[in-house]
Amino acid sequence: MIKSAAFYDSLYIILRMQEVFGNVFRGELHLLAYLSCLMSLYRGQPVSCWDYFFMKTPNGAPYSPEIDAAIEDLLLNGWIATSGQHLCANERSVDFFHNISELGQNSIRNEFLDAACSSVSGLPIGMIKTAMSLEPELFSAIGATQGRILLDGPGVEILYEQFEALNHILGAGAELMVPAIVWLTYLSQKASEK
Repeated sequence: MIKSAAFYDSLYIILRMQEVFGNVFRGELHLLAYLSCLMSLYRGQPVSCWDYFFMKTPNGAPYSPEIDAAIEDLLLNGWIATSGQHLCANERSVDFFHNISELGQNSIRNEFLDAACSSVSGLPIGMIKTAMSLEPELFSAIGATQGRILLDGPGVEILYEQFEALNHILGAGAELMVPAIVWLTYLSQKASEK
């Protein structure tokens, strides 16, 4: 069964990335969905409000089975297509998305999804991938041989500490893209020091 939040998020990210960059890889979609979830935590939302979960893959990337199921459903029903390894939306999916976004059920998610997608405009996707490898939950899962559920482990406290410090510096009213870019830049600098 497809989670409506994962379906909405997948379509949002594909459309937004296609608008800016022309396409998105499946792994990038998982990464941006996870970053969106983290931005919801930054705004004080509990993990349970995200409505689907993420795991760490053996290569250290975030992965959501619900996002993957949503992608497969979008492909199967012709809402999106593949071009090589890229996921691409079509006119039909653009119209459909505008109709479901007008319902307003997912409007609170838009802020988090937009912040994650907008961060790619400010930082190269490779830098974001490197930075996210030091995200406390992904980093704490290093060495795990099986996928471990993220945001349910020892890195959550560090994550909240980082977000609290960031919120203190930037203020609660900052547009969410700003803390996303500042935090990713911080993690990227930590990665370059290793």
